[in-house]
Order: sequence, then C-alpha cells, then structure tokens
Amino acid sequence: MSINLLKGFEFKRKNTFLHNLDPRTKLVITIIYSILGLSFANILPLLFFLVTLLPLLFSGKIFRKWLTSLKGLTFIIIFIIVLNTWLSSLDFAVSMCLRIVLLVSAFSIFFMTVHPDELALSLQAMKVPFSFTFTLSLATRFIPTLAAEAQNIIDAQRSRGLELEKGNVLVRVKNMVPILIPLIINSIKRAFSIAEALESKAFGTTGVRTNFFELRMRKRDYLLIFIMIAFAICFFILYFSHALPGAFYFSLNDVFPTLV
Repeated sequence: MSINLLKGFEFKRKNTFLHNLDPRTKLVITIIYSILGLSFANILPLLFFLVTLLPLLFSGKIFRKWLTSLKGLTFIIIFIIVLNTWLSSLDFAVSMCLRIVLLVSAFSIFFMTVHPDELALSLQAMKVPFSFTFTLSLATRFIPTLAAEAQNIIDAQRSRGLELEKGNVLVRVKNMVPILIPLIINSIKRAFSIAEALESKAFGTTGVRTNFFELRMRKRDYLLIFIMIAFAICFFILYFSHALPGAFYFSLNDVFPTLV
C-alpha cells in the first residue's frame, strides 16, 4: 500500500461548495455511500454509485487529489483480483475492488473537506462523549504528519540502498520492515509526548466545555441530506423490485463463463 493512500485523508481548506457544507451533512453522505457500497455486490450498481460521487469531487476541487490517493490502492486491488478470481470468480473480484474504491472515496471526501476541529464539534453536537471525539480528531490530525514522516523514512532508507520496488511480494513485504519499525517507534514517542502535554494542562478535569465556534445547519444541508436519503431509499426499492434496467443486474458470468 502506497503512502499516496494517506493523502486521501489530508485536509486543505478551500472555499468551495463541498467545503462549506456542515460536517454532519458530509458525515451523512459518507455513511449513506458506505451502506450502499456494502449492500450491493453487483458491478453496475457499485460503478453507478462511484460515478455519482464525481460531482462532489469536482465541486470540492479535490478530484486530482482523489486520483492520487487511489494510486495507493493499486497493490490491494491487484491482490484482491488475483486471490478472489482464483478462489471465487472474476465477477466477485471486480465487485469487491469497486466496493473498496467506493468506500475509500466516500471517506476521502469527508476527511479531505472536514477539519479535525470541525469533526470534533460535529460529534459533540451529536452528543458523542468528548473523550472519544478528542481521540478521533487527534488521530485524524496526525494522519498527514504520519504520511510525511513515513515518506521521510522511505527516502532515508532508499539513500542507504533499500530497494522497495524490486522482488516478489514476499521480498517487498520484508523490505517494509526497516520502514515500519522506525515509524512505529516515532509514533509511540509522539503519543507519550502528547499524553504528557495533556496531563500538564489538566485535561479532563472539567466536565462542562464551551467552544469558540458553533456549527449551524443551513437549508442546503437539510436539502442535500434529504436528497441523499431519498436517493438511497429509491434505489433500494427499484433494485430489489427489479424495476431498474437489466444492465444493473449485469454479471461477468454472462460474458466470460469459462473464466469465472
């Protein structure tokens, strides 16, 4: 798995329609697409859901960054296609790859357009305990830091002669050990530093917390949530009642019966 995959979880503030939506709206969108991706195993519905995500990607001006993050899935997709084609069928392998791409895309849209502080505020507004929201927002905040640190370690090991792109799968996995060990050690050191900083500031001593910023849902947020929920419900009804065109029930078994 490439470091590029972590770029799909890196936030950059922009003045776009998608960035200006309430974080709770984008969380609902992510949850709906996750449910849709996990509920269907046919190729055409999953591909259709992926296409419907493109307007959101373009509206947030994150399409190129999204493509870069998908490059990190290349090894995983190849592995899934080979393994599932061998154990099950090509149709199942392709659908599983589309499912993973859809889930990663949905969560990328959320994390690339929601600041960690806004994530914590949205969870607090949903009555989630602050300890959990703080942990999640802190972990999200350090994903870009972890990616940059991993890239620095990779560059340092390459300068010492480590070859990551050569050899079979087992050799490549073995070559990742000199990268993972320093990364894990540095992460543990950072965790201890954060814990000491929180203790020095008496974190958790007060139960009542106030925030400088308050999130507010707008009409467009309610409208978009209504559209997404209606879209999911209508698709479920039409699909399982077989009211959709026959292409949505397409299977590779009909095209390559000898391969699948």
